Amino acid sequence: MLHLILVALCLVGICGLFGVIVVFVCWRRVVHYLEARRKENLNRLQAYLDRLRRVVTSLLAQADEVDQESKFAGRDLGIEWSRRLAKTCNDLVVLSESLALIDQELRSSNVGASRDSLLRSCRLASHLARELKTMKRIATAPPSQSKTIAGGSEAELQ
Repeated sequence: MLHLILVALCLVGICGLFGVIVVFVCWRRVVHYLEARRKENLNRLQAYLDRLRRVVTSLLAQADEVDQESKFAGRDLGIEWSRRLAKTCNDLVVLSESLALIDQELRSSNVGASRDSLLRSCRLASHLARELKTMKRIATAPPSQSKTIAGGSEAELQ
């Protein structure tokens, strides 16, 4: 009888040890999968940030081009147009400064905050691209069409 109890205890111990080993191996695989997924997300977000940097550089060049075209247009585009250009340029500066903060979030491996910041920045970049396109059309349009384009763009933006 004692012999059967010892055999049963050994079998339970072996099964328990086997169960612990299986749980440990599964846990390690899950942790490895989650870590690989996090690294993949960080790499993807870094690629998006690099693309956004190129877009912001392009938008800054467009803003400079619109400013130069307005100066050489040979006509006054108005105070409202100048305020719009100033606001757009200020927003571009804020956007370009936010890229460093996003990079810092990525280096600290904060996936959620980096993703949110990138989304906000992409929305702002999209809005600024539309604004610059409209302003360029106004600056290069004949004086008789400038008011029509400006009025239409205001309705589109709001």
